[in-house]
Amino acid sequence: MIEYLRIQDLALIEDMELEFGPGVNVLSGETGAGKSFILKALNFLTGDRLEADLVRPGKEKATAEAVFVLPGGEELLIRRELAAETGRSRLFINDRLSSQESVRELKPSLILHTSQHGQQKLLQPAFQGKILDDFMSRPDLLQRRDELMRTLGELSRRREELEQRFRALEEKRDVLEFQRQEIDKVNPKDGEEDELERQRQELREADTVNDSVEQALLALHGDSDTQGILDSLALLERAVKQLAAMDESLTDDLQNIKEMYPNLADLASRLRKGGRAQTL
Repeated sequence: MIEYLRIQDLALIEDMELEFGPGVNVLSGETGAGKSFILKALNFLTGDRLEADLVRPGKEKATAEAVFVLPGGEELLIRRELAAETGRSRLFINDRLSSQESVRELKPSLILHTSQHGQQKLLQPAFQGKILDDFMSRPDLLQRRDELMRTLGELSRRREELEQRFRALEEKRDVLEFQRQEIDKVNPKDGEEDELERQRQELREADTVNDSVEQALLALHGDSDTQGILDSLALLERAVKQLAAMDESLTDDLQNIKEMYPNLADLASRLRKGGRAQTL
């Protein structure tokens, strides 16, 4: 426990001494009186850092020192100085220069500092567990517990991964079962796939034939916008007939045209009536 505290040239505090008695000690004062700087000084003594701007203006350094009584009754003097120019600090334990790590190790046996509403930590299971752990005289058991907890956590994660994989396999199984049922409804036979492929190929070829027949009929008869070969050939026959009456050398040409027309007309008739079926 702490028995004596002195603070010099720290923020609002020019020079202050406090003596603590046994039991509860209460510090009260209005806002801005410097209560928080007393706590800062205690934390500074037990290892925390302070900024250089907390040294009072015009002073070279701020100093905090305290006398603690250890559980065995031994007194411990701790002094720490903060330089205004560099922000560096020096720590002395029983007037011997020491390190911050040393005083941090001593802090649990010197002072217990809690903030406002700190009692709410008592409601936290993790904090309750830590308090119980502090009473344990077998650190090896705590270490073993931590190892088992890590192992349990790893097994729990592994179990979750396996459960996720199991659910994914179940979903895949359901899909495969549905597909099997659909296949059973179709009841495919041996060689049926090859037969269906052959029929599909025939349908493709039939589509090609139909397109070709339509194009051929269009070329022979034309449509509302274009004149077909048969109409053009009839016009050609009439024109050449008139020319052959004046030029006998065109007689054979006229005969060829006359023979060509019925052949093409017969082709158109066959295409229109049964050319597709005959082709297939």
